[in-house]
Amino acid sequence: EAGQGTVVSIYLPVARGTSGDADTLTGPVLDTVLVVEDEPDLLEATAALFRSLGYEVLTASNGSEAMDALSRRDDIHVLFTDIVMPRGIDGIQLARSTRDLRPDVRIVLASGYPLPALRAEHGHLDDFAFLHKPYRLADLVRTLGMAT
Repeated sequence: EAGQGTVVSIYLPVARGTSGDADTLTGPVLDTVLVVEDEPDLLEATAALFRSLGYEVLTASNGSEAMDALSRRDDIHVLFTDIVMPRGIDGIQLARSTRDLRPDVRIVLASGYPLPALRAEHGHLDDFAFLHKPYRLADLVRTLGMAT
């Protein structure tokens, strides 16, 4: 019945660099993100989340692949990496190496382990943003805003 019911308003942020043209279905790419995850399904799901936010996505399944990408490409703006990865470089080593190689890259660490336990094992981690698994899209967006 007219005049009765529920009104729902949704306020969405405008992506940087958009013209505000409502007829445009796709906006500009925000930045390039390198997603590093050893679990293939989670790698693809995370990549899809970043694409939905307008990021260009590169992927790597381990720390060595990620370091290769970081040394070859200078257009990577965000490193999003799992902390616990088998065979070689873990996410914290990758983050620290990235900070040395490319101090301009924003870094987000993701893990199912609690942050205090990770600090006890790896020491100081305050230079990096942290996202606890499992996470939602809203958690990812908020954490990206805090990443330096």
